[in-house]
Amino acid sequence: MPIICPLCGSTGASQFLPMPGFIYLKCPSCSLVFLDLNTKVEEKDRYTMEYIQKRGHDQLESRIVKAKEETARHYFSLAEQFVPKGDLLEVGCSTGIMLKVARQRGWQVHGVEINSSAAAIAAESLGVSTITDKELSDELFPGKLFSLIALFDVIEHIPEPIAFMNAIKKKLAPNGIVLFVTPDIKSLSFNLLKSKWPHLMPEHPRLYSRQSMDILFGKTGLKAVKYGWAGKHVTAEILRRHLACHPHILFSKTAQAILKNTPLLNEAVFPFNLGELYAIARIS
Repeated sequence: MPIICPLCGSTGASQFLPMPGFIYLKCPSCSLVFLDLNTKVEEKDRYTMEYIQKRGHDQLESRIVKAKEETARHYFSLAEQFVPKGDLLEVGCSTGIMLKVARQRGWQVHGVEINSSAAAIAAESLGVSTITDKELSDELFPGKLFSLIALFDVIEHIPEPIAFMNAIKKKLAPNGIVLFVTPDIKSLSFNLLKSKWPHLMPEHPRLYSRQSMDILFGKTGLKAVKYGWAGKHVTAEILRRHLACHPHILFSKTAQAILKNTPLLNEAVFPFNLGELYAIARIS
């Protein structure tokens, strides 16, 4: 039985990269890299309090929050070049750090987060009732259209990207924009690290490049207006926690030890990229 690409519908995908316990395939037509159909994709109940604590999303570490706030300021200042401030929806808002920065900048904030623990932290931290742990649907936020819909490290988690983006488009105001940050399977870091690239994991069933993002936009009535290299701000602790979650990364144990035992790194917040792109799109 032929394998059908979940993005463009083409057949003929071939093995791209075998990993311990799972295999990535690549579509020859659109360049989407996707998990073999026999690999079980994550379920909602995998997203627990332990999940967010391991990744430093629980807001208990001030240096982690400081770094994420700096990243948020960077991306919201970028978005504001394309759309005036108004209603913002962040899909996958985690514990609400990005939304807190957006509200400080004058946005009216709303969030969707399927990790109920993280959604509860976000709602309490922001003191709002506009955070939900339900999946995005037509029934959420009835009558509301958003000037900006932000998806930071989300689209790679979505097994059915066409249906998902059609749902996003229904929530987008006519002159609004969608902002994505996602791993870039054609990045230099992937080409250097290959199977040691940190974005390779079953919870990332779809991995994109600019080419495949353009096809996703075209199939859902959107058009890219800007692509770029996705800068994030991190701390040594953020990197250490991520390395601990993904021990297959090259020199993981050595890097963890360096990050833990270098005092000058402990307080520093610095830009970092491990092969991610950003994209801004609007209705075509």
